[in-house]
Amino acid sequence: MPAQNCLRNMDDELSRDNLPRGWSLARWDAAKHEVRSVIWRTGELNQLVSYKGLSLQLKAEPIYWQSAVLRGVLNEIATDERARGGPWVTAIVVRSGSTCPGEGFFKLVPEREWSVAGRLAFTKNQQALAMDWISRHPDVA
Repeated sequence: MPAQNCLRNMDDELSRDNLPRGWSLARWDAAKHEVRSVIWRTGELNQLVSYKGLSLQLKAEPIYWQSAVLRGVLNEIATDERARGGPWVTAIVVRSGSTCPGEGFFKLVPEREWSVAGRLAFTKNQQALAMDWISRHPDVA
C-alpha cells in the first residue's frame, strides 16, 4: 500500500469520531469542555473573543489558535448547541481585529442561513442570540 494512502487527508475535519493522532476520547472531551467554558465566560460578559485570545485562556489542554484541533472542537460545540435548539454560539469567537468569525465558521453554517442577510448581519445576529442563549443556559460544570 502506498504511504500516501495511510496518511490522514489534511482537509479531514477533526472530531470525537476522527480524533487527532495520539489523542484519546477523554482528552478530546476535556479540551472541548475547557473551550466551551471560555466561550461561556465570554458570552456571559457580552463580549467577543479572538481565536488567539481563546487559545491563550486554555490551561489544562493548550491548543494552538490556528489548529485543526481548535476548529474541530469549535465545530462540535456549535453543532451541539444547535442540536439543543440554540444559535451558532461560536459566532462570538472571531478573527483578531475583527468582529467576524473565520472561514471555518462559514463552512460549518449552511450557506442558506447566512447568504440572504450576508455574513456581517448574520454574524451580528448570531452573536446577540449566542449571548442571550449563554445567559439563559449557564455553564454548569
